[in-house]
Amino acid sequence: MGKEKRRFKRLPIRGFMKCSADFCFNDRKTAGVDVLSLSAGGMFVALEDDLSRSLVRGDHLQSIRIHLNDLDGMDLTGQVAHCMSLGEIGGCGVEFHGLGEETEQQIDSYVQRKLREFGLAAY
Repeated sequence: MGKEKRRFKRLPIRGFMKCSADFCFNDRKTAGVDVLSLSAGGMFVALEDDLSRSLVRGDHLQSIRIHLNDLDGMDLTGQVAHCMSLGEIGGCGVEFHGLGEETEQQIDSYVQRKLREFGLAAY
């Protein structure tokens, strides 16, 4: 197995800080979903069983709001890249779409700064 190649560094959230997100999909609004990891390319969110069964790969998410001080107020869009179920709780990876270069850089800078702050710069 080779080393995983990602375009952006990923910040693990769980165990280091709290982060949640709100988003809309299929005319349904979802609020306060736990974000488990974040990068300028996307995020992984934990979902309760009923919601994890509602989302499938390829679903488009609109009005994504990530609740972190430096990133609050961004209005993002994305697409479900994959879903998984872990009993009563599942999760899905969301790939951000249509980010401008400035927004992408803002998220990536935040992630890099937090990785250094938490001593995870090599992560």
